[in-house]
Amino acid sequence: MRLELTCRDLKILACDSAWLDQAVAQDNPESKLVVDLRKVNEINALPENLKDKGISRVSIPVTARSWSEQDMDMLRREFARGVSPVVVLSAGGERAALMALQHVARVEQWSLEQALEKCPAVGKREELKKLLADYLARHTRS
Repeated sequence: MRLELTCRDLKILACDSAWLDQAVAQDNPESKLVVDLRKVNEINALPENLKDKGISRVSIPVTARSWSEQDMDMLRREFARGVSPVVVLSAGGERAALMALQHVARVEQWSLEQALEKCPAVGKREELKKLLADYLARHTRS
């Protein structure tokens, strides 16, 4: 899975875990910053040559059950660093898409429907759709 969003000149890529292996196999990876949402038990092994490729990996382990506003705050801080594009990574890509959508929809003031149009896969998982809806309800300016 791969979702590309742009928010205020920041390109955000929400990808599944295969992105990491593909990136280290490239001469010039498309991103130098990866925010990894996978829990330890979801990671078989990390590529050994991340640093050689100039890729920084930030770990913010999140599941649909453990998600919190603090996790979003940490992710938003990584976005604020200004390194574009930023890859947000989860095992299947849906959690990464959820968190990318939450950020962009909040900043751009998208409705739930507008956000789900960008990534229908998030809407197909009820727990992710609810997290998105609740987050947007809390952060929508009137």
